[in-house]
Amino acid sequence: MSVIGYGVLTRLRTQAPADQSQTVEAPSMRVIVDGLAALVPGEILILHGAIVAWATVTTTTEEQGVEKVASTFDASSVHWFAFWILVAVCALLYVIARTRREGGSSWSGVDFVRMLLPAAAFAAWALLGKGTLADSTFGDMNGGLRLAIGGCLGVVVAAAAVALGKQADAADAKP
Repeated sequence: MSVIGYGVLTRLRTQAPADQSQTVEAPSMRVIVDGLAALVPGEILILHGAIVAWATVTTTTEEQGVEKVASTFDASSVHWFAFWILVAVCALLYVIARTRREGGSSWSGVDFVRMLLPAAAFAAWALLGKGTLADSTFGDMNGGLRLAIGGCLGVVVAAAAVALGKQADAADAKP
């Protein structure tokens, strides 16, 4: 899925006549797709993976004629702000995709909430994993607490995206 896809999907929903964006009018997709698109910020996860790969140190040792290879994420080589920069880029990608259109696109107060959903989803993904940029930001946090926060955050993001998709489908079209 995609942050950009989520922004475009929202734009199309808000431009469709009321109660028709799931069936007749573009995007002609159920609102569950909104939840999936917001929950998996693919572009940011790819950037995150590249940064983590760059910050991973691989060492090779030999013991008793057996070569051992170990890879370790060096959280100290990545500053804590790298995590927050990706959160901000996530929100920015949504804004660009949501508003990109000749003549502009209507933006409502609820779009500020929608803008934060992919960013929160990225935070959830990072909190749930080991060897992620969340280590450089929340490295001292208890592992169980990280899992609980990440899991709850993911559920909230999916539910909110679906609810906001239903709201956009039910609303009158906005240019």
